[in-house]
Amino acid sequence: MKKTIFISVLILSFDALAVCNEVGYFDCGTTGDVKWYVSNDQKTLSFSGNGAMDNYEQTKIFDDNGKEIANITTAPWKDYTYQIENIVIAEGVTSIGDHAFATFENTKNVSLPNTLETIGIKSFRNTDSLLEVELPSSLVSIGSGAFLSGGLTKLVIPDGVESIGDNAFYNAKYLESLVIPASVTEIGKNVFGKGKNLNLIGTFYCEQPSTGTSPCNSGLGVSQDRFKYYTKDQNGNIIVNGQKYSSLEKLAKGVEVKRIYTVEEASKLSKPTGNTFKLRYK
Repeated sequence: MKKTIFISVLILSFDALAVCNEVGYFDCGTTGDVKWYVSNDQKTLSFSGNGAMDNYEQTKIFDDNGKEIANITTAPWKDYTYQIENIVIAEGVTSIGDHAFATFENTKNVSLPNTLETIGIKSFRNTDSLLEVELPSSLVSIGSGAFLSGGLTKLVIPDGVESIGDNAFYNAKYLESLVIPASVTEIGKNVFGKGKNLNLIGTFYCEQPSTGTSPCNSGLGVSQDRFKYYTKDQNGNIIVNGQKYSSLEKLAKGVEVKRIYTVEEASKLSKPTGNTFKLRYK
């Protein structure tokens, strides 16, 4: 309750100050080589331009009793942290800044451009309502803690990604499927880990390169017996246990889910099922 009251005051005080010189938007500004816009209903945050966003830090928020209640971005759109439901990044943007959308707890949809090369450090940390995100084929690196403690249920890392930073998906404990391509040659520690409380519920697939070692033979924070390995034939088709898939996306759709919750079981889980994973029936 204290958190809700604090946020309401923050929003109301900022409404009177919001200024945008472009018609059709509630607020706007610049970040690096990119422009940002907040829609009039304050539910959509969009970006356009050619180049990279600036990097930001995180700042702690306290209630009236001095108790820390959140850790949000210092980006100029920080006042909309709990209102934004949609993030739309247009073609031309090449990099998402560090901590850009930290603690955007109510963001459900993120659209990323085919020009994106870098996702910054902790840029989508604590995005509990973001269940799925399609990473573009242009992506090269995913920063440390990029989706730390997020609500992702499915993840396909596209061919072309070369590096994944430490803790990038740490505590992503609702993941039902994961695909990692052999293009990943640099991978950090505990990328998918949660220490002794590891509670990943899916089956994970990792490409076995024709030479060298698999990118999954490292300190991912996930035991090796959780992975199935796939290969590619001369035509680029993905082969898993004799089954053939034409793309990583097709493979991900065919991934089995080991843990299936009944409605009764799901109602007893500690986190609300509607915002964390897709409810499945036996």
